Amino acid sequence: MRERESLESEDPSTEWRELLISLVKRYHPGERRDLSGATLLRREVNRSCGDTVTVYRRAEESPPREPVLLLEVQGCAVCKASAAIAEKVLPLLPATQGGELCRDVLRCIEGKDPGDRLRIPSELPEDLARDLLDLLAVRRAPARRRCATLGWEAALAALALTPPDPSGTLPRHETRE
Repeated sequence: MRERESLESEDPSTEWRELLISLVKRYHPGERRDLSGATLLRREVNRSCGDTVTVYRRAEESPPREPVLLLEVQGCAVCKASAAIAEKVLPLLPATQGGELCRDVLRCIEGKDPGDRLRIPSELPEDLARDLLDLLAVRRAPARRRCATLGWEAALAALALTPPDPSGTLPRHETRE
């Protein structure tokens, strides 16, 4: 695992917003997906603002593929960006490492990581690693931390309910745009 520091500017009032808007534009499709045949695994709600993240497992239709984890979000841009990154990153990791990353992201966003460091798995492409680090800018906006952690909490809980593939990897999926 690589250890990297988040790059944060001296003016936190606008940078975190710009970073998150950029992440939403890159990752969140902005449209509802077809979830027919999907199994509901977990739903997390931010009671202070109403953001909702629902995690589904769906087996792809022909040809048969591994099950997929899909994170559906009804909420703010922070919640959407964070959940979209989780959905993109987690299938690239072995199941146990995916759970570890979820816990690490939660700790870092909540400010519980004393060195402001996030352990980035070496399996992640550089662009995803950078976007994951950029997400940590939300630490500078305490009122939005819960929005950013909601998707990771839902994914972590869903991982506990998802039977592992014999290879030990998380389900893979294709992003539909």
